[in-house]
Amino acid sequence: MIETYSIWNLHGEQLDNASSSNATRVDNVEPIVDPNEQVIDIINDAFPFASTNINQEGEDDVPTPMDSAEFEQYEKLLKNANQELYPGCKSFSVLTAIVELMHGKIKYRMSNLCFDYFLGVFKRMLPTNNCLPKDHKHMQKVLNGLGLGYDISE
Repeated sequence: MIETYSIWNLHGEQLDNASSSNATRVDNVEPIVDPNEQVIDIINDAFPFASTNINQEGEDDVPTPMDSAEFEQYEKLLKNANQELYPGCKSFSVLTAIVELMHGKIKYRMSNLCFDYFLGVFKRMLPTNNCLPKDHKHMQKVLNGLGLGYDISE
């Protein structure tokens, strides 16, 4: 038996104390990658023209031309990705907080009304100089630049 296998005794399996005592259970696995770095990677994937790569011959690739609207969108996302959620907050940028909260909204099928209520509570819990948007519509505006496909309709 695999060491990390969990016996489900509530689904018809019989609990065997001898074999279950050797099982190692892993409940909480910490992410290896910093969420703030993941958000920067998403931005770089969404706007590949913003970074230049070295090709095999050693010459710089010519970046894809971008129009002013795309560049403005990229700049806004980068600003939100680098801005602390509140002064001194190192664990969440504005964009990381938005992505995490919107992910939870979608994953747990929260209505917009419910989400906005809890977002307001979170905003009041944070220091007064926090940069968390006031509702899901303002968060959606930021996420539209990433093309993540979040649907905020109820």
